[in-house]
Amino acid sequence: MHSPVVVILMVLLVATSAFSGYVSPRNWQRQAEDEFLVGVGIADVTGPCTEVGMMGYASASQVSTGIHFRQWARSFIICSGADECVVFVSSDIGMMSAATTSLVLDKLAIKFPGLYGRHNVLLSGTHTHSGPAGYLQYFLFQITNLGYIADSTDAIVEGIVESIEAAHANLQPGHIWYGETQVNDANINRSPMAYLNNPVEEQNRYEFDVDKTMWLLRFDDAQGNPLGVLNWFAVHPTSMNNTNTLVSGDNKGVASMLFEQALNPESLPGQGKFVAAFAASNLGDVSPNIQGPKCQDTGLPCDQLTSTCGGFVQLCVASGPGRDMEESTSIIGNRQFEAAYELFNNRSLLVPIIGSVKTKHQYINMSSYEFQELSSNGEMETYTFPYKWQPDVVDTSVVLIGSLAILGVPGELTTMSGRRMRDTVAKVMNEHGIVDPKPIIAGLTNVYSDYVTTFEEYQIQRYEGASTIYGPNTLGAYLDQYKFLVNATLQGLELDAGPLPPNLLDDQISFVFDPQYDGALFDNYGDCLRNPYPSYRGGETVDVIFRAGNPRNNVRRGGTYLTVEHRQNDDTWKVIGTDANWETKFSWERTNSLTGESEARIQWTIPVNTEGVFRIRHFGDHKQIITGTISPYSGICGPFEVHATG
Repeated sequence: MHSPVVVILMVLLVATSAFSGYVSPRNWQRQAEDEFLVGVGIADVTGPCTEVGMMGYASASQVSTGIHFRQWARSFIICSGADECVVFVSSDIGMMSAATTSLVLDKLAIKFPGLYGRHNVLLSGTHTHSGPAGYLQYFLFQITNLGYIADSTDAIVEGIVESIEAAHANLQPGHIWYGETQVNDANINRSPMAYLNNPVEEQNRYEFDVDKTMWLLRFDDAQGNPLGVLNWFAVHPTSMNNTNTLVSGDNKGVASMLFEQALNPESLPGQGKFVAAFAASNLGDVSPNIQGPKCQDTGLPCDQLTSTCGGFVQLCVASGPGRDMEESTSIIGNRQFEAAYELFNNRSLLVPIIGSVKTKHQYINMSSYEFQELSSNGEMETYTFPYKWQPDVVDTSVVLIGSLAILGVPGELTTMSGRRMRDTVAKVMNEHGIVDPKPIIAGLTNVYSDYVTTFEEYQIQRYEGASTIYGPNTLGAYLDQYKFLVNATLQGLELDAGPLPPNLLDDQISFVFDPQYDGALFDNYGDCLRNPYPSYRGGETVDVIFRAGNPRNNVRRGGTYLTVEHRQNDDTWKVIGTDANWETKFSWERTNSLTGESEARIQWTIPVNTEGVFRIRHFGDHKQIITGTISPYSGICGPFEVHATG
């Protein structure tokens, strides 16, 4: 017999398991076609935030100096049976790479053998241009950031896996709802001359030269309580321009943050149960800078074909709708959030997803792709020194759930490319008797292979066409492949895996060196060098400085470099903000290279209607000059009072 203590512990274990809501897909029996096992999870993927080149603009001068708000991986798991599961992850990073995807799959194979793998895992990047670089294994994408950076790769891989583990841990019976809405004043076509080279009759089918549609999935538990939301909308997260050096999820990160704050009102960012992902779609030629490109010297529009002003590209800058890039980021993020939130809460516009989960994945070599119904596309030459510059082998993925199709595409499709792909897939689904098919493009998935334009857009050789690396027939090859994948999925055919991509991690070169020693000659680490004023009002900004160590000594993934704390009635302090909040900024500067001294600057823009006594804390790690030992420290600036806005 068990002792009373053991019995109590067993009861508590069962109760805890039941409370968590976890149900294993291996022994779950589905009760209806609109019932699924669903799970959502979120985890931090923020890598080194200082002294590292940023991914997206390919600007060697854009080197990180801190954090505006953290980047997150948001995972969604859907199962209709033990062998019918899909994992979709949207991460606030520039794009996925073959290296990070391979490392994630390796870890999943150990943690969830036979359950989650290349056949049913789609990893997508939102395409923010304000995150640490150095995690793409192909040489071209590593040049401006001086090579491979292990800390960037590790943070992304560990965060994605952690978010999938969290989603798996709360798998429970639930329902999925689908809806569409229009998002106005949030995107423009940045290459209208290329778009206008498409057939006129094709253009006439559409009201706009960009997609204004947002495609949305709402996840509920069995009782109808909201668990998460996943949506796709075509816009580049480039509201923050290439002068920004603070880590940021850009406009899509803002939209996610706002939605999660609305559903997790008492939680800090990344700590609530409800998860909201604003994922990438066919955003190739789509900009959030809706005032358009203008010449900085004259205020006139730039040349539409060359994006130049008097022959110089440097003077041509796109911006808007805000007064600066931060306000523009907030506005475009809010517009996406507001459209999604309104649709999410309008049941009359949502329809239930019905059917079983079916997935297909195949690697293809795009440098020598052979059309299923046409002749060979021909061999293409690549550069190979010091190792491959661009991927030849890419992932292609399809997820079908009833009338819903999620197409995992390894690149940036332009507006018309995306429309052609959705039309192609919808036609195939119609031929199989599926009424009202709902194809969705999930861009920048599993590996990054630059742009995908239409044949006609390619001829103009705007930025997107010039960056379509597999040539003018790239879209044709992808249309052929996804038509093949959808047919195979609906027919239940087994497919070969295709040629495996190379693992180039052992070939990586890096000129990003470990942080130098830290110093604090006349201070202690964590000392407050600039104190706050005694009092503030809502809307004002607190601006303090600490003696610091290099933040690269510890990336603090899942943690924070700062807290904003509110004094409670019992004289304890409650954390109300971290470096993941929009209202805070954490920046770092080396002030003396010889002595190793540096400073951390923390700013908090006080929300209106805030009152009380507050303080700001800084957390960091410093590296000793002789031993190289890294040790933690912390410091406090404050307290200070905040009065109600007059």
